[in-house]
Amino acid sequence: MNNTITEEKLKQYFVISKEALDIAKNAFDPKRLYEAEDFFDMASRYHSDAKHFYEKQNDMVLAFAALNYAHGWLDAGARLGIFQVKDSRLFTVDDDFFKNIAEKSKLTKSDAKEITSKINKSMAKKFN
Repeated sequence: MNNTITEEKLKQYFVISKEALDIAKNAFDPKRLYEAEDFFDMASRYHSDAKHFYEKQNDMVLAFAALNYAHGWLDAGARLGIFQVKDSRLFTVDDDFFKNIAEKSKLTKSDAKEITSKINKSMAKKFN
């Protein structure tokens, strides 16, 4: 059972999260800037909190938790299309998602992306 947060593993997660932040920062959906800025701000704040917990409080558990929250915001933004990214190594997205929608609905992949975007916008309106 792997139940230990090592310093090596924590540093690796810092690198991965920083790389994802750097990519997301330049991948905002121009039609949804408010949402992209909000999600990015939350991810950045949790990443900053993680650094504080690790460097100032020497608390690897809280640092690890904050990093997971940071990356959760990035993944959610990527999955919703708020961050226009395709790197499945850093984000929980890939073209297979749209390809599967297109195949099941007999649409082109671009039509599936457009429909998914419209659904996301509709859902966002319901929660605002």
